[in-house]
Amino acid sequence: MRKIDRKKPPACLDQVKPNHDWDQFKQSNRDCYSSIKQSLLEEQFFLCCYCESKIDLLDCHVEHLKPKSKNQELHCDYSNLACSCQEPHSCGHKKANWDWQDDEFRSPHDEEIGKLFCFSLDGVIEPTEHNPLIAKKMIEKLNLNHDSLRSRRERMAKEIITTLGPEPTDEIRNILQVIYTEIQPDNRLPEFHSLCSQYLHLKPSAPA
Repeated sequence: MRKIDRKKPPACLDQVKPNHDWDQFKQSNRDCYSSIKQSLLEEQFFLCCYCESKIDLLDCHVEHLKPKSKNQELHCDYSNLACSCQEPHSCGHKKANWDWQDDEFRSPHDEEIGKLFCFSLDGVIEPTEHNPLIAKKMIEKLNLNHDSLRSRRERMAKEIITTLGPEPTDEIRNILQVIYTEIQPDNRLPEFHSLCSQYLHLKPSAPA
């Protein structure tokens, strides 16, 4: 899970109170809602805030990090919003109304988030030694090892390892870093960015 850097909220939100009912807001402020969704997608480089699958305007939903069912004061608070994929068995839809506590969860916008997880060659996401209890809880509650996700990550990891070969040159590694980890001309990141960065040795990989 990669850290997402916040952009300035869309200006249309300046006139909306954070505790304004979200469903009512969506119905009565469609243009502002679309601006919020587009802004979130751009700051996430069109990756799911949790699993890093590719997402787009029509195949994602606006996720409330703290569930709106139990946190009315955060309904329209931009700091509580992110874009999640539409996978029904993981990520935002799986998290649903989990009203997590600070010792159970880290926001994708938290500086710590990129240190919590690593990936095995078979696509399994695992806790690192950095705060493993929180990482384990998030993996469980977000179902980040659902087989559809795990198998896609496995294919990506093996594709990178196979392409690198047993004795990769700096030139090959640099080319693959551009392909798998850098922002593309359409302002999107390749999916499973954290896994790709790990296997191209751009981030730590030691499990707990």
